[in-house]
Amino acid sequence: MTRCVPAELSRPESTDQLIAAIRAQPRSYEVLVNNAGFGINGEFAQTDAGAEVDLLNVQLTAALKLTKAVLPAMIAKGSGRIVNVGSVYCYAPVPFQAVYSACKAFLLSFSAAIRNELSGSGVTVTVFCPGITQTEFRTRAGIVEKNKTSGMTAEPPARIAYRGTMRGKAVVIPGMTNRIFVLLAKLLPNSS
Repeated sequence: MTRCVPAELSRPESTDQLIAAIRAQPRSYEVLVNNAGFGINGEFAQTDAGAEVDLLNVQLTAALKLTKAVLPAMIAKGSGRIVNVGSVYCYAPVPFQAVYSACKAFLLSFSAAIRNELSGSGVTVTVFCPGITQTEFRTRAGIVEKNKTSGMTAEPPARIAYRGTMRGKAVVIPGMTNRIFVLLAKLLPNSS
């Protein structure tokens, strides 16, 4: 049975209400997908701090709280899958999307740390790191696109994420272009 519980994850109290709703009807959760998010494009000195705090709440606070809400039961039953949707930006600081890329770097590190803690528990943590995907994300973030058909459509990366998660992979990066981006980001020094 599927039950929908709407929540405005940019508001921590709404995330807390979602968790209370989850706990009010105890269930056995097999998979948690932390996929909520949005981006903000622009120079950090000029972007709206309130919107960036909302971004932190959606990308990080909600993912952390939801993971903590379902993880103990997964550990107790000895199985479960957690998927944190990152980005190829996990691997590189991205000018004009500084807060977004920093959030994704957090998710990569957080996921690796709890994956290590869960070793042998039957619970796995996967970070899914797509690149440009043909959704409304870039438009909503205020990114002017020269080519609206660049990147992958949403369905193939979703299938790749599912397969990698079910296999218990630590990191899933769909597509050769995205894997090359990540390889280069790891090899090339930051401009610091």
